[in-house]
Amino acid sequence: MADNIQDEIEDKIIDCINSGVKGRLVIFKPEKNSFGEDLIVKKRGDYKEKEIHLQINSLVGPGEDVNFVKDFPKDNFKTDKNFYLIFVYFNEALQKINDYIWLVPSLKFKETAETINDQKILRFESSLDVKQNNKYSEFLVDTKDLGKLMLNIFVKNVKPK
Repeated sequence: MADNIQDEIEDKIIDCINSGVKGRLVIFKPEKNSFGEDLIVKKRGDYKEKEIHLQINSLVGPGEDVNFVKDFPKDNFKTDKNFYLIFVYFNEALQKINDYIWLVPSLKFKETAETINDQKILRFESSLDVKQNNKYSEFLVDTKDLGKLMLNIFVKNVKPK
């Protein structure tokens, strides 16, 4: 995927997180990646406290009638209580992300993901049809609620579903 599309997707995720939190979170792109993250979220004023690492996995296309499939090598997959995977569909023709994304804690992903290729690959697979229930449905988040959900992780020390 072209870097400029990935940057655009990351910028749209930043906008979604900022929406509704009134500047209480700081979101930035890291200079070096410890988890393969694309974004780091911190609570404003708590610079030495907890930070959330987000890895953005995107599917770019003109239509929404496909399955979203992403594979991760199991041996290299890092888990941490503050590391989350975001799976987002980006409609290149409309230049917008889908209204719903999946926000999956890495610890839960390792438990939930299908293992294939003699257990060497962890696979995320879900339909873009948000009305279709599957094992990732509990991680589906409306982009309008993403900022509030992130803030709740800091304020209440709760995890998404």
